[in-house]
Amino acid sequence: MNRLNPVLIAIKEVIPKPWKGIITYKVSVKEEYFVPRYALNHITFTIKMSCTAADNQAPFLYYTIEKSDYLVNGLPPKTAFDYVIRKGEEVLDKLQIKQMIDGTYIEAVNLDEIREVWKEKKKDITLRYTGDVVDRFIAMRNAKLDNDEKVQEAIERNPFINCYFCNFYHFYGVDKEATGTHMVGGLLWQKITFNTVNHIRMQDKVPKSITVNGKLVSDVIDLERCNRSLKSRNIVVQSTNELKGDLKATYFLDSGHQYIQKVNSEQSLFIKGEEYHQRTIKIHRL
Repeated sequence: MNRLNPVLIAIKEVIPKPWKGIITYKVSVKEEYFVPRYALNHITFTIKMSCTAADNQAPFLYYTIEKSDYLVNGLPPKTAFDYVIRKGEEVLDKLQIKQMIDGTYIEAVNLDEIREVWKEKKKDITLRYTGDVVDRFIAMRNAKLDNDEKVQEAIERNPFINCYFCNFYHFYGVDKEATGTHMVGGLLWQKITFNTVNHIRMQDKVPKSITVNGKLVSDVIDLERCNRSLKSRNIVVQSTNELKGDLKATYFLDSGHQYIQKVNSEQSLFIKGEEYHQRTIKIHRL
């Protein structure tokens, strides 16, 4: 397999030591469609997070999610399915994660507490909504929370946690070789080596229908967003051999639409004689 030369990329904003109080972080995801009739979506994920060190000064940190939320185009989600998804995400509020100071995920500390929280959230959902999407969502969440390994998968795919805690490139099949990190401008800049072609497939089709108070709602959510929300996409990711310019990834979703992930801008700087890169990525729909 061809291997690219190493490149340093700012992959996440993280402070690798404990801090006092609660810090708020944001992750912004922008989608632009080539087809004019589709509007731009700008989703902003917000997380309030605290961080403490182990009592014995071991190289561990404990991150606690105090509160998480998200906005779609600057507004709170308003659809029925948004409500269901939000209740599902609230399960991870108060989640405590143990990890090494280098960012290596170890475990979710308070899983029993999280499972009890889910029981209450599940009651809220089923009292308000019914339908095949709701049943499917609850079944998927039950299956994940009942199994420690699946809980770890769910944690790693969560958009808030993914950005700050997880080895994103390794998780998505990209060979990562970190040879050192530097904090610059509040960002952790890290050296990464990309393989030429990488694959991940998550297979499961999700129906679009949902009922609210016994009535069928057809415009609750489009299939693409439903798939993204339930993490049930069929994905093939391919990286080009070009370090300068575009880094492309093609997404094949259940709906048959094709997406290209394109580097929108790139910032370069030199630290100790080595070149570092920070890339801003937008997702375009063909």
